Amino acid sequence: MQPISNGEPDTNDRSQSQSIFILVVVVLLYVVNYMDRTIISVTLPLIKEDLGFTDTQLGWLGTIYLIMTAVLAVPVAILVDRWSRKKALSLMAMVWSVGTLLTGLGKSFPALMHARGWVGIGEAGYAAGGMAYISGTFRERARARVNGIFVMGAPVGLIMGALVGGYIAKANLWGLGWRAPYYIFAVPGVILGILILFTKDYSTESKSGYSFSREIFSDIRFVCRFKTFWFLTIGFSFCSFSNTSVMQFLPLYFTRSRGWDVTQASTMFGIIFVFAALGSLLAGIIADKWREKHIGGRPLTAGTLTAIGTVSVSIAFVADHSGFFVIGYCCILITAVLAFAVLSPIGSTIMDLSPLKSRSMSLAIYLFIGHMLASPGATVVGWLSDRLGTPGNPNLAAAFSLVPICYFMAAICFFLGARSFGTDYGKATAK
Repeated sequence: MQPISNGEPDTNDRSQSQSIFILVVVVLLYVVNYMDRTIISVTLPLIKEDLGFTDTQLGWLGTIYLIMTAVLAVPVAILVDRWSRKKALSLMAMVWSVGTLLTGLGKSFPALMHARGWVGIGEAGYAAGGMAYISGTFRERARARVNGIFVMGAPVGLIMGALVGGYIAKANLWGLGWRAPYYIFAVPGVILGILILFTKDYSTESKSGYSFSREIFSDIRFVCRFKTFWFLTIGFSFCSFSNTSVMQFLPLYFTRSRGWDVTQASTMFGIIFVFAALGSLLAGIIADKWREKHIGGRPLTAGTLTAIGTVSVSIAFVADHSGFFVIGYCCILITAVLAFAVLSPIGSTIMDLSPLKSRSMSLAIYLFIGHMLASPGATVVGWLSDRLGTPGNPNLAAAFSLVPICYFMAAICFFLGARSFGTDYGKATAK
């Protein structure tokens, strides 16, 4: 494969054990990242009971997080690419851990909004920075595969956050109720944030004669000139709009539709992501294999999986509403697997179009646009739930009708990205 811009990093100066150590630490931090963002979902029923929030307010707790991650994605990517990857990732872990602790201390809507905002600030850019770090550690032929392992950290974190967090909250440890898991979950992020400082970073070259700001805008212009980038980014925003809304409210939906308590709802929520973790890894392998046979194989993988997800999520909520809870739950599970599976091939495609020194920046722009467009998702679904229901009886089932529409639009975008990728990749790799 012809190198992009300033080429691939020289991985010969790092032993295999060092590369694996980097992968393990970065993935574990991603697991903790998702534990800290997921616990809010499984504790929503208890927070609503304790503090009396509306569904719209509960939705805002998800929206403020997404807004902060989007707004700071590009500045954090600059920090990662131009300062130090390992130091930047360490700093992020410390900040989101403080935000998690503050969430447990919150006693009002403004306090929780402030705390979840800090979690968003800390986690802004981690996905891009972490993926860029491990992408520079391993060679191109294994890129989607190791990125699949990295992305697998998200559903694993969801599982841990849901199962462990739900159990701790229900157990009322030390009489703290729903606050206890936030205090406990703040600890591993600090430990791993220190540990990542002992990893060996790779170096990249900057073009001599360029000012700092000129390089940044040059990087932005480079990736934004490709149609593939825009198709994938808009498709990701549709997926993210749906995914964040469902993740925010699904445990609460289970408690209302099935009468489950928090432990039951969080357990069934967590089981979904056991399978989603496997889907992330398998999608990376499938995308790499398809890429060998078709230049647009990675975005084609994402489009195909999202199209199947459109069908499965449509069946899920219709079956659930009709009382076929087992069928509904199984289709929700399938949809979750597919939703996480698309992330690896899309991220790998964005990096295929990006210069090595600017991969964090490219992914950050993609995440910034995608998350900003998706950020109203949880609030919109919460607002619809309040409006479509009756006073004191919100209707999340009706609000979830937006989800299959968004998946359908995402699938179209991914297929369009697959069509344009060949031409764009030729331009990206041209000397």
